[in-house]
Amino acid sequence: MNKVSASKAGGILGKIKSKAEKLPLRIVIYGREGVGKTSFPAQMKNPLYLISRGETGLQTLVSHNQLGETDYLPPIDTWEEFLSTLKELNTVDHEYKTLVLDCLNGFEELLLEFTVREHYEGDHQKFMAYHKGYATAANIWKEVTVTLDRLRVNKKMTIVCLAHSKIAKERNPVGEDYQTFKIDLNEENAASIREWADIVMFFNFLTAVDDKGKGKGGRQRIAYCEPDAGYEAKNRTGLPSSFPLGNSAVEGFKNFVKLFTKEK
Repeated sequence: MNKVSASKAGGILGKIKSKAEKLPLRIVIYGREGVGKTSFPAQMKNPLYLISRGETGLQTLVSHNQLGETDYLPPIDTWEEFLSTLKELNTVDHEYKTLVLDCLNGFEELLLEFTVREHYEGDHQKFMAYHKGYATAANIWKEVTVTLDRLRVNKKMTIVCLAHSKIAKERNPVGEDYQTFKIDLNEENAASIREWADIVMFFNFLTAVDDKGKGKGGRQRIAYCEPDAGYEAKNRTGLPSSFPLGNSAVEGFKNFVKLFTKEK
């Protein structure tokens, strides 16, 4: 059956599509402290920040005039509060078009506390036994990505997840092990968020090497969008392997937007 006859057919064949709806992106940004993770998504359309307990970066940037007034909710203290907030954003009318989770590390901490309390009778030893607790938490974490996808589809919101980075040893089955930058989450949760995201960007300072072999850092920053031995990254949108972030969030975001608007 050709495409024309298939499109006129009833039943399952009548539902066949060849074009995809353009949905807002799911973006993960991780990197070192002070590299500009928090200020970057503030340049996006109508952002709302959900801040995990202990995170004060956004408030500091705004109060010191490093960032314009940006909408955010008070820091979230419990996993139940986090889920309730996402549910309400899914059901009430609002004009926000970007949801920023700042940051995943803090929300994971709330998740682990919830998992110990609700699934292991508050007993941390039971949680740790045979790694069962982390597996339970990972399943709950996956449920959150489903909720975020509902916001993406129903409210047409871009979802931006911020995270800290860590340096971890990567096992190499065909050679020597090596160190690499990773998202600073438990590996099951990090793998889940990488799989879910359309774009995973690693933000870092651009480092040059002098004639003596010593690294020299500076204020120039760079976003890496394709995986490499030195960091994990991902993109499903045809981004280059990297692009410059410049010296400000405004400059970096302009460079990011240009990658989607330039003629192919």
